[in-house]
Amino acid sequence: MTDYAGKFGQGGLNSEVNPDKLLSDIGLDREEIDWRKDFVDFDENDVERLQRYQQVFEPHRQEVADMFYDNLLAYDETIDVIERSPKGVEALKETQKAYLMSLASGRYGEDYFRNRARIGKLHDILEMPMKQYIG
Repeated sequence: MTDYAGKFGQGGLNSEVNPDKLLSDIGLDREEIDWRKDFVDFDENDVERLQRYQQVFEPHRQEVADMFYDNLLAYDETIDVIERSPKGVEALKETQKAYLMSLASGRYGEDYFRNRARIGKLHDILEMPMKQYIG
């Protein structure tokens, strides 16, 4: 299994985010992570199911990243957010590919949640509206 975690955390805004402090500020510790997994009934069966998608995601990750950014670049509102990022579109696509692969990594512990919280904070720094982030 390829480790895509190295693709995260290399952008110019990462110096503005302390992931450990962020997790502390939002109360996201091992106990909270376990509670959240229990709350959504996420267990080892889910981990196994997600891992099976890795073989599907791998050959299509570039296509998915291209389609994702083609869509974002079709809207002035999302172009504005992208232009605030110190990363160019090609670097953002690399991050998107790593994100996609991390979904099927089989590792959903503290590092996974740290990355998700950090990425959310980076989108906040870029002033991405919630409707775009979730939508």
